[in-house]
Amino acid sequence: MKTVQPDDFKDYIDDDNNEIIVHDDVNLNNAKITFYGKNNTVIIGKNTRLERFHLIFHNDNSHFRIGEGSRFIGNIILGSDCSTRIGDNFDCAGVIYITAAEKTSVSIGNNCRFNADIQIRTHDTHPIFDLNTHKRLNKSKSIHIGNEVWFGNSVNVLKGVWIGNNCVVGLHSTVTKDIHDNCIAVGSPAEIKRENIVWTMAGLTKTPFPTYKPMK
Repeated sequence: MKTVQPDDFKDYIDDDNNEIIVHDDVNLNNAKITFYGKNNTVIIGKNTRLERFHLIFHNDNSHFRIGEGSRFIGNIILGSDCSTRIGDNFDCAGVIYITAAEKTSVSIGNNCRFNADIQIRTHDTHPIFDLNTHKRLNKSKSIHIGNEVWFGNSVNVLKGVWIGNNCVVGLHSTVTKDIHDNCIAVGSPAEIKRENIVWTMAGLTKTPFPTYKPMK
């Protein structure tokens, strides 16, 4: 097991072929990366901030990448042959927890805004079996989150979910099934409440109030 501190991120590669690629102009505030396995890679884009950040590779052959101009607060845990990819211009208001296992992935697009206490997981932590057939009941499944997605506070995204572009998921929602593009979904489990929407980055506490210009 090796835990790497920010001062050692630059050009890091160890005897187990774990590698960190990071730009000079990143802001690393109380960040660390722990490797238990081998052949794992980390890529951190320029102008990105990692705060109270702990990335853990529990096994081998996994990958984490975060794009340019992003900010991430929280913890990520990856099992064998897993990946988490976060796009450009990602931001969050508080702690996010992401975990992937059993050759699954979490992908998050560009220009996403997440509030605090978000949980995204491709697995259930422990296996569950049918008592009679002995078959596994809860296989892990990958998660895709599109571009320009906004999560309210305390959103949970569970295994196998696909969320389209320009969606809003309301606070305290648990997403258990797909949400197509340009939708608002709310509830536990989350249900689509409105379609054909877009949202903008403008804050409603600003003056004058933001206006929306229809897309051409």
